[in-house]
Amino acid sequence: NSNQLQELLAKQQQFLHIPYKDFYIQDKLIGSGGFADVYKAQWLTHHDQVAMKIIRINHLSNIEKDFYQEVSTIYRMRYENILNVFGACVEPN
Repeated sequence: NSNQLQELLAKQQQFLHIPYKDFYIQDKLIGSGGFADVYKAQWLTHHDQVAMKIIRINHLSNIEKDFYQEVSTIYRMRYENILNVFGACVEPN
């Protein structure tokens, strides 16, 4: 449906797209959820330690939509006890 596609594209444009090669993922698993694992990582160009969420499910449109919805929602949140989302890396494999 073209409305769903437009909605998905709008959500993608709300946050920074970060290339995967800009991260060094350390082996430490921080946590896991329904469709992703979270690892401790280094954001190389910013010299910051970050949490990186890696989706375990291959490129499925409904999972992709859920992912963009989650990133878009968390990106707008600014609370003391919630990590800030800077962007997302959406690359196959």
